[in-house]
Amino acid sequence: LIADSSEFQLLATHHSPLTLMSWNEVVAKNVNIKSQIVEQDPHEKNIRKALNFGHTIGHAVESYFLKNENEKLLHGEAVAVGMIAESFISMKLNLLSQKELDSITELLFHYFKLLLIPESDFKVILKLLMQDKKNIAQQTQFTLLKGIGNYSINNIVEEDVMMEALHYYNNLLK
Repeated sequence: LIADSSEFQLLATHHSPLTLMSWNEVVAKNVNIKSQIVEQDPHEKNIRKALNFGHTIGHAVESYFLKNENEKLLHGEAVAVGMIAESFISMKLNLLSQKELDSITELLFHYFKLLLIPESDFKVILKLLMQDKKNIAQQTQFTLLKGIGNYSINNIVEEDVMMEALHYYNNLLK
């Protein structure tokens, strides 16, 4: 999503289950993207922040579910939640089209088991978000999508937009 729109389109249009060999190719391409970014910015001063896409909300959701004894969410599943919510934020900030948001959401729901977040706990998630290591001066820093295949780092997002993103995600599950 942050670096290769053609690869995303390939996954998004591939409706039959991927074979192990196909997954190996997908993983290898993504590892290569990550490796190139880390090599260019080993201390996360600039472009390496692109790798944070989905992780800001994802880590808060993961922490929330770690404390929940009844339901568990794997790290990748939590990041998928974050990717959906942060894609919504990207759309709200006019960085991503509604069509792109719909494609991302459809793909992630196809591959990941996602859980409803009780709306009564949205404030808990926002509080966890405020503890993110990437925050600067009490402002939450997001990496967002600037279209599929591109990113925008250091985006400050207002709390009401974060809350709206959580509602958007939850409404997809209803």
